Amino acid sequence: MQFDVFANPARSTRLAFPLVVDLQADLVAGRLHVVSFLARAVRFSDTDGKLLPRVRVGDEEYLVTVGRMATVPIAALGASTGSVAAWRDDILRAIDWLFFGLP
Repeated sequence: MQFDVFANPARSTRLAFPLVVDLQADLVAGRLHVVSFLARAVRFSDTDGKLLPRVRVGDEEYLVTVGRMATVPIAALGASTGSVAAWRDDILRAIDWLFFGLP
């Protein structure tokens, strides 16, 4: 489930962030999971990529907004619409940059 993509369960943010990615390790059980919001890359003209790694879901490019994390009930996520595990290293570098200042 880690790095699986889901429709954003929060109506209030769904327009800006239509998808979320599950960042939580599969080994950590619980009713809540840590997610980050995905924004369509076409909405951003210029990014440095450190905190906004680019990923592809289907035919569209998204930015993982690592600085915007939340916990959501796992039951609210529903069915996965894809995975961004191929960009795991980029996402983890962004998390390292956010929390530890590591380039």
